[in-house]
Amino acid sequence: MFTSVVEDHSEEGDYSDEDLRIEESEGDADDGESESLAAQAANAEPPDPIVEPNQAGDKQPGGPIALIQIDKINLTLPILPAATEANLRVGAGHLSSTAEIGAAGNAGIAAHRSHTYGRQFNRLDEIGRGDIVKVTTKTGEQVYEVFDLNVVVPEDTSVLTPFGDDAVITLITCEPMINPTHRLIVHAKRIS
Repeated sequence: MFTSVVEDHSEEGDYSDEDLRIEESEGDADDGESESLAAQAANAEPPDPIVEPNQAGDKQPGGPIALIQIDKINLTLPILPAATEANLRVGAGHLSSTAEIGAAGNAGIAAHRSHTYGRQFNRLDEIGRGDIVKVTTKTGEQVYEVFDLNVVVPEDTSVLTPFGDDAVITLITCEPMINPTHRLIVHAKRIS
């Protein structure tokens, strides 16, 4: 028996828990499907260096660690404790190998930018230098100001290098939104 997740979208960009349902179908791995899966795997693109490997149960325990808000693009999104595929389906993920959010260093925060996963970072390309990003953690609200934007290849992890003693967040998403080949990077420095 094979289990698959089926997505139903009543309106483009809208996404809710009801949009996912699990379907089961009877099947035998020897019906030629395993050969086609092997062929797909052989032709698959290399894994995204930003997406972290699956961890115990994929989602990390404890739920969101913060909430990101960017008023200019009408965005409010939970930040989950790892950038796993499961977490990126429902929110943003904090890259576990980067600084803690709000601490000195560079905290990486990744989110999808496609209709597949809802709105998330879809409009991130509309913000610019001087725009404000708010992050609320259990210790309170932190305010960041955008100081740099650029587009890089997915393998370029230098964007996560710390900026001295400053507390910086780096927002990471796919570019362009459809058939992405690069990553849109937004750096914001904590101002309060």
